[in-house]
Amino acid sequence: MRGLWVLFIVPLPFYAHAQDCESVIALSKVVSVVVSDRDSVEQHASAFCSEYSRLLEIDSSAKLGASYRFLAASLGGTNVSAEMVAGKYCSAANGALAGKDVYRQYIETISPNAYSAYEQCLGMSKQDLKFNVNLGSILPNEFSMSTSFVSSTGGSSAKVTYSSSKDVTCRWDGTDSKTREIRTGSSAILECERPDQSKRSYVTLVRSDIGSGQESLTLPWRDYGEDGSPVESLSALSTRIATLESRVTEIYTAHARLAFQSGVLVMTNANGCPPGRNSFKGDLDGRVEFTSPFNSVPTVTLGLSDIQLHGSGAEDTNRLNVRVMRVDREGFDYSFSAWCKTAVYGASVSWFAIAQ
Repeated sequence: MRGLWVLFIVPLPFYAHAQDCESVIALSKVVSVVVSDRDSVEQHASAFCSEYSRLLEIDSSAKLGASYRFLAASLGGTNVSAEMVAGKYCSAANGALAGKDVYRQYIETISPNAYSAYEQCLGMSKQDLKFNVNLGSILPNEFSMSTSFVSSTGGSSAKVTYSSSKDVTCRWDGTDSKTREIRTGSSAILECERPDQSKRSYVTLVRSDIGSGQESLTLPWRDYGEDGSPVESLSALSTRIATLESRVTEIYTAHARLAFQSGVLVMTNANGCPPGRNSFKGDLDGRVEFTSPFNSVPTVTLGLSDIQLHGSGAEDTNRLNVRVMRVDREGFDYSFSAWCKTAVYGASVSWFAIAQ
């Protein structure tokens, strides 16, 4: 078969890793992350929850580090909020502590329905049957699994029987037998395929030579879309896109309710006292007409952005005042005022108007 997905067990060097059984979740995996072991996940959760609780007391907008990124990846990416990560992995009773079922939450998040397979795998490892999955070889309509046996009790072999959902066809080492006797120190390959990748399936392994009470391992084989992506991950992506679109619409609607216009006022070469005025000049008043009327009277704000002044004597104090005099829906009146002995070579004022 091409492109084998391998539930692969090799003797001795890989036993410690294989016994942890992280690999058996691969057929249900919906998130593109490398599966981590229980200790790593629990350490990250502990570090995140402690840091999250501490930072919230200081600054609710504080940035979180590597443990946040590690856990957020299991939820689909670092755009996931810290609150969502905390809700998943931190204790409800004490947010500074990791929850008691952190690893279950982690497995079920990245690979729905796979935690039972993980625990079943651990049970079968006590019977000296070892499993491992090569994620890179999984195909939507076929996979291959290798099961190995190394006896710790002196037994010479183990018999392993498979069953499956009716749409799945499997073969032990190319034969049609449902049962395979695996001698100690050796392994056997089970190849399975199905005609319809859009339906969920399963394959169950049972050690059948030890009588009642035998352990079993059921691998949920998830459904895939036409493009080869897990249906559940596509559904989750669609949900996130819909949520994002809704948020964008909310932001757009909120901004659409606000009307905004802006501009610049310029005053040049205004100096000298007009007849009958001994203090302020009053001849630099003006009006701004908005490019389009507001639906309601806006708030107008002015900000002085440039000024060039010179008094007529060393004892003079330079004075300039810019004010909004009156505002309506169509525009606003303004006034530049300076003391009559202040020479205004130039001044610029930025303005903006905003209204509901």
